[in-house]
Amino acid sequence: MNLEDFKVKYILKLGEVEQLLLSRYPDKKERIVSLCNLLEAKIENLELHNMHDYLATIFHSKEEFPELMELWPWDYEIEELLSNK
Repeated sequence: MNLEDFKVKYILKLGEVEQLLLSRYPDKKERIVSLCNLLEAKIENLELHNMHDYLATIFHSKEEFPELMELWPWDYEIEELLSNK
């Protein structure tokens, strides 16, 4: 998997997770949309050197919305990205 494929995959997942969150937490719509917009920007601007920033955002947000862990990449995906650099 190259970085562009990774971005496409996780942008699509983000859309699914956002819809799930909005259906489960309708009273937190503003927070969900804001957080998903932030994650979308992080994915779009993702490079290997700032992957930690994307992962840290998910890690710290999981307390509020555990469903965001669906956006955590598998170990093999990160290994593939690192081996392709």
